[in-house]
Amino acid sequence: MISWNEVAPTLISENTQKRYLVSLSQCSPHLERNTLAQIDVACLRDLIKVRREQGVSNATIRRDLTAISAILSHAQDEGWVEQNVALTVNRRRIPERRDPILLPTEASIATMLKVMPPKMADICMFAIETGMRQDEIVQLDWSCIDLTRAVATIHKTKGSKLRTVPLTPAALAILGRQPKAPKSSIVFWKGDGSPIGWVSTVFGKWARKSAQQNSDFVRFRFHDLRHFFAVRYLQNGGSVYILQGIMGHSSVKVTEIYLAYLPPDQQQRAKLG
Repeated sequence: MISWNEVAPTLISENTQKRYLVSLSQCSPHLERNTLAQIDVACLRDLIKVRREQGVSNATIRRDLTAISAILSHAQDEGWVEQNVALTVNRRRIPERRDPILLPTEASIATMLKVMPPKMADICMFAIETGMRQDEIVQLDWSCIDLTRAVATIHKTKGSKLRTVPLTPAALAILGRQPKAPKSSIVFWKGDGSPIGWVSTVFGKWARKSAQQNSDFVRFRFHDLRHFFAVRYLQNGGSVYILQGIMGHSSVKVTEIYLAYLPPDQQQRAKLG
């Protein structure tokens, strides 16, 4: 694991490496008493059983196996094991159930924007206008923004795939009121120009406060703003294939989940582009 951690930055993104380390730390009590040779299919089946008894979701168990597989692949490259046994585990027996996406209401969004600090509200509105992920927004650099073409080129993405996101007039207005940091080129910055790392925490705090003060308020996550953008884009006549590129989905099948929020005629229009 130490050896893998040294080479991981050349293989995967920083966020992916952090996510793998979280999984590995959760699984280490079950694995650390074994040698590499003792980590076989039976061992991993026992791990899956233990994780399920802990109440862990199938999605998390699958992420655990992916992290373990990364370690074993490295061990295989080093000649320490002949086979990556994590690849032989049948993941079809660990189906990942997706909960239905519950879109935030416009009233709930307006309530949140009203009570949040200005910079936090701008970050939320920027997510609504661009569909960008939280990490992509807080790491956004001025060098990635082309105001003439009204696009943002995203480098630090999930899967490390570069993509270009169009900027609406509202998104450009949000950028226009962001002061420049004295010591960095981060768009949404704190302190001396550092990226903001507490968006989810602060967002959750204001969501709880809004729910306590307003009985009609329906709580939602920051990530739901990305879903809100996608559905609104299709409702306004956008193509599901163009939306795939904006969202950075690896397959249009992922993007098609948003079609369920459209009536049949709009679904057909979105598919035809």
